[in-house]
Amino acid sequence: MVDDVDVRVAITKPGDYSLSLILIGPNGQRVPLYDNPQSLPWNGGPIFGNTLIDDEAPAVKGTLPRPPAVKTFRPQSLGRQGGRGLGTFDGSFAQGSWRLAVRNLGITATAYLHRWSLTIEARSEDADQ
Repeated sequence: MVDDVDVRVAITKPGDYSLSLILIGPNGQRVPLYDNPQSLPWNGGPIFGNTLIDDEAPAVKGTLPRPPAVKTFRPQSLGRQGGRGLGTFDGSFAQGSWRLAVRNLGITATAYLHRWSLTIEARSEDADQ
């Protein structure tokens, strides 16, 4: 059973204003990771060079002048009304196919997905078996 899920992603695109990232679990559950470019915590620039998306990342307060040196942030769905972020997968089974849906809504710049990965931690009682 899943206890924690983190996503690392590397995408090249000049600016990330028109990207949408959604993690889809083996059971079909969908968690928006980045789906509202208008609420960036910083004033533009590419943010997905080697970015960790983690529910436990520190909250960004205010607007930063540029992408931070440590590229870790919470999924945008975390904290929305009813939104549990990656915690949506807690208690579910990790076996099966996980998918990352990447949509480039921009018409002037090409986006390239270089790599992505998941880190899945199992519940401690499951690890003992």
